[in-house]
Amino acid sequence: MNYHCPHAKKHKDFPFFLCELLERGSIPRNAQDGAKFCCKHQEYCYLTGEPKNTEKAKSCEVGS
Repeated sequence: MNYHCPHAKKHKDFPFFLCELLERGSIPRNAQDGAKFCCKHQEYCYLTGEPKNTEKAKSCEVGS
């Protein structure tokens, strides 16, 4: 089973995880805004068609 960061969340308008700690209540309005809040410890899963956290998410410096 893969680790899932409790701060990584999906947003209906973006195909990747956003970090709620980086967002700090902001609402991304476009892809450029979304990229600022993008979780850097994720990869695309070709089996599910969804993002998933990598093992490096366990030691993320943002959540520390």
